[in-house]
Amino acid sequence: MFSAGEFEKLGRLLNNLHICMDIKFGLLDVNAREVYTAAYRTPFCRLIAQAEGGYARCVNCDAEALRHAGQAEGPVCYRCHAGLIEVALAVRVSGEQVGYILFGQMLDDSPLERQWQDTRRRCAWYGDMDELYRAFCLLKVMSRQQISALGEIVDACVSEARLSGMLISASRDEAGRLRDYIAAHYAEPITIPGICAALSLSKSKLYAICRADTGRTVSELIC
Repeated sequence: MFSAGEFEKLGRLLNNLHICMDIKFGLLDVNAREVYTAAYRTPFCRLIAQAEGGYARCVNCDAEALRHAGQAEGPVCYRCHAGLIEVALAVRVSGEQVGYILFGQMLDDSPLERQWQDTRRRCAWYGDMDELYRAFCLLKVMSRQQISALGEIVDACVSEARLSGMLISASRDEAGRLRDYIAAHYAEPITIPGICAALSLSKSKLYAICRADTGRTVSELIC
């Protein structure tokens, strides 16, 4: 499973991507509840969401995208109900699905007029097509290669958050082993080389664990 700390780390990484790319990223748990989302919506998506029935269309579209992402091995790139490019990615740990990532609200580098005609057809229910077109022209454009590369970067963010959590967990386990060793050998002479040999730790690693877990030096701990 993904720990709360790992979800928090992943949310921060996605927020950094949002700051750099000006693209909305959302992180959801396995029940599709938002864990993190950039407080950002393009002018186009704002118009769609505020129109009568528009927000429900967005929610239903996202739900369908998550269903497909849960069945896919990698990122799923698709056009949303309004014709914009979106990417959905299932977050998995050891094969177990623990959440989802959604990002997009953009166009690809195919002819803009062709994409607009597709959007116009999809959004025939919208009242003011001139207003919608002006917002459409402000959307970020990315090539298919850039979109694919961004999907790989997002996937790497998942791995980074997971690795960070594993390292923290391992450090905590080692700190526990250190405490157990000292408690078990308290009546005996305890030396730093002896601890290192018993726990298969280098001196620098032992010192780092001790500082992080207790705020004290090894010598202070075993005195």
